[in-house]
Amino acid sequence: GYMRAVKINAKAGMKTVVYDARITSSEPEQRQAAIDFWAPVLPWIAAWDMGDEFDPAGPDWPILVERWNTVMEQVYPLTHVLPYTNNLGSAQVLDQALADMPSMANLLSFDAYDIESSFALAEEFSGQVRDLMCAVNGIKHGPWTPSPLGVTQQMLDHRELGCTKILIF
Repeated sequence: GYMRAVKINAKAGMKTVVYDARITSSEPEQRQAAIDFWAPVLPWIAAWDMGDEFDPAGPDWPILVERWNTVMEQVYPLTHVLPYTNNLGSAQVLDQALADMPSMANLLSFDAYDIESSFALAEEFSGQVRDLMCAVNGIKHGPWTPSPLGVTQQMLDHRELGCTKILIF
């Protein structure tokens, strides 16, 4: 399914974040099989998806760090595609992410479910990284009911605060 999405998005001039479990495999043969599979569309891959919203205090954080390092050391040199994860929206998480995975400074992504917190994080981290991706909620959940105008305004506000990319979820 991802290959089809990558090709469709490429026709529209967009790159795609791709998830393929083989990319983070500890088995070199599995990683190479994934690299070979994606080779024809590498220019259209924005990043390798490592997962979403890991908690540094949780049991999955060391797994993320290990997989991140595998991609940086074994996959990036061959594909020139960086790993990617969307982080929980707190300064402590973003600081820990940058400390444990320094290459995340190439593209740091977060979502904060409180608009004011999101704006504060955008201001704080925009000068620390090359690209800052800020999430904007475009779907109804909990007390949040986004409108097209509200989503557009949040995107503009985040851009003004230093976000170079917007993740709409």
